[in-house]
Amino acid sequence: MNPSGSAPQETGAGDAHGIIRVQLSIPCETSQVATARRFVERCLGPQAHVPVLLTSELVTNSVTHGPNAPGAAITITLTSLVRIEVTDPGGPSVPVLAPSRELADSGHGLELVNAMSEQWGYRTEPGGRLVTWCEVAAALTGDARRGRT
Repeated sequence: MNPSGSAPQETGAGDAHGIIRVQLSIPCETSQVATARRFVERCLGPQAHVPVLLTSELVTNSVTHGPNAPGAAITITLTSLVRIEVTDPGGPSVPVLAPSRELADSGHGLELVNAMSEQWGYRTEPGGRLVTWCEVAAALTGDARRGRT
């Protein structure tokens, strides 16, 4: 159980195109950022520093800029293409790469995502949900490669 009282939910499956997808759903809370990092490391291996860092940044952005509605959850999706997706309930704005503020204490997350990923973006889904994603060069390992975590 996590501090909010609900257990993280993991799922995994392959699709008709052979793309493996593993997911973790966690409460939309700051305390869950570490849970997201551990999930990615478990799926991609201990050398997956870039995907772990980028997942941390995307989840932190969702928690910081998304609505803090009771029971709100975010979903982290990894595929065998190593596309990291973070889904949150949505909010009043969408992710925007802002001009660099070198001396600022925060606001550098999307700069890291932009610099370290092959590409990134977002989409909105029915009900206003926001999916922020990035793609990186890495490979699923072990059970995650078989659609299990």
